[in-house]
Amino acid sequence: MEYMEYLQLKELATHGDFLSPISYYELNDGNGTFLLPMHWHEEMEITYIASGHGTYDLDLNEFPVERGDFLIIPPGVLHASNSKDTNLKTLTFVFHLNMLNSLITDACAIQYFVPLLHGEISSPMVIHKDTPGYDEIIASFFNLHKAYKEKTVGYELAVKSHLMLLFYQLFHYDILSKEGKHTHIHHTSELLKNVINYIHTNYAEHITVADLAALCDFSEYHFMRFFKKHVGMTCIDYINNYRLDVASAMLKEKDDSVMEIALDTGFNNISYFNKVFKSKFKVTPSQYRKLLTEMEH
Repeated sequence: MEYMEYLQLKELATHGDFLSPISYYELNDGNGTFLLPMHWHEEMEITYIASGHGTYDLDLNEFPVERGDFLIIPPGVLHASNSKDTNLKTLTFVFHLNMLNSLITDACAIQYFVPLLHGEISSPMVIHKDTPGYDEIIASFFNLHKAYKEKTVGYELAVKSHLMLLFYQLFHYDILSKEGKHTHIHHTSELLKNVINYIHTNYAEHITVADLAALCDFSEYHFMRFFKKHVGMTCIDYINNYRLDVASAMLKEKDDSVMEIALDTGFNNISYFNKVFKSKFKVTPSQYRKLLTEMEH
């Protein structure tokens, strides 16, 4: 598979902007369920488990995580979490490695950041408290966190410096290593990325199991088992979940009617849209929009 073709399968969401290509997220829905659907992007992701415990699916392998663990998710790696009955809370930074590159190609780019972007650096994915260098790495993460949250004058310089120090520690303690290619670019991952990218691009259209199965050259039966095994939900559930996430954003950002938003996100039956929306968000689309309006005033 050509590298440029591989990059075309990235997640469509934008993290940060061209001036500051880094975003910060705190995830915990507060009701005892933590759901992060299977996805991937070309940005680097680092996550600290602030509380609770659960499991993460990283590169199609399941990892138990608990408070104090630190996740390193390189560009292009499929990842998800569906941890029920926990108080799992995460602090996450997502950023493009280009923000750490010099305008002039130097040793940092050649030896570390370009290989990492191209999947040539291996990583244990989860760093535990007994990992060498743990205390220094966590200190750098929270210095980064403080600089990003406070946004004092010159904070952009502090964010970059803390990220650079964090990467120094990851390489210094051999947590990130060039010993053999990272194995996430394999056949199964490529198939799933292609399917997920197709769903994210065509969610507003009628998508059938046959359409998705054809992308993998599988029978419909084989594809449904394949998708459920690796993503943790049926392809129909995944499509609905993604459409609902888009619809919730539209309800906040647009003045279109609920019917128009339902149609624009691939739901042709308004009753079904209301039913699945309420199942996911615990309120109807109209109630959801009303709550958002009340929160802004």
